[in-house]
Amino acid sequence: MNDLVFIQNDEVLTDSLTIAEVFGKEHKNVKRDIENTISNIDILKTSEEARGLGIDFSSLKFERCEYKAANGQIYTKFLLNFDAFMLVTMGYTTQRAMLVKVRYINEFNRMKEALQKQQQVLQPKTQAEMLLLYAQQMVEQERKIKALEEDNARQNSRIEQLENKIEKRMTEEFEMQLVTPTQIGKMFEPAISGKEVNKLLQRAGLQWRVGGEWVPTAEGKKYSSSEPIQLESGKMVYQLKWQRRVKEIIQAEMGGIAG
Repeated sequence: MNDLVFIQNDEVLTDSLTIAEVFGKEHKNVKRDIENTISNIDILKTSEEARGLGIDFSSLKFERCEYKAANGQIYTKFLLNFDAFMLVTMGYTTQRAMLVKVRYINEFNRMKEALQKQQQVLQPKTQAEMLLLYAQQMVEQERKIKALEEDNARQNSRIEQLENKIEKRMTEEFEMQLVTPTQIGKMFEPAISGKEVNKLLQRAGLQWRVGGEWVPTAEGKKYSSSEPIQLESGKMVYQLKWQRRVKEIIQAEMGGIAG
């Protein structure tokens, strides 16, 4: 591989995929080494020794990002600057590894020099060039702001869709809850009795009376469930409970009676 390093946002970088390839390692092992290095740095940052030595960790760049592999899957990798690269590969001490590191150093230096020359060429020399550069920077800034706004709008849209799904699910679950006819009656304003609810359910074709007990019809079974309860006498009976959503059916039946 010739392109050991590359320029991104005016920085000379390499990535964990390239490091794995040139050092002859598996990418997962290189990522593990990077993550271990990051963890050790996080610990060292708060140490008294680091503060005493006046160590600045800000020059280290470890940036986790995603890439699409040849198989179409999305995986993670790390972007590293020169300082981060040297810290991670410090433990790679074979003869070949030492040669690879020297080659990397050469490439980092070469690319850094090329970047500096490019920046010198782009440096404005006249007032007109300075104004043009300023205008270009403003356009680029507006482009980035617009991209952020669009991304924020997409995120908000996803959040809104998720909230709507959750609300719909909660509403559906609430409407499917089983309650007694008396509880259904209390949902109305003014409230009606459980007996009236049972009569309206009968008129709607959802239940009928068999042997002194209410039994759901084939249609009524879609909205109800018989649950066993124990009376004070100790006798076990079945109580017919209804989903909250039958309130709409009862309201329609009440409207039909009123009409």
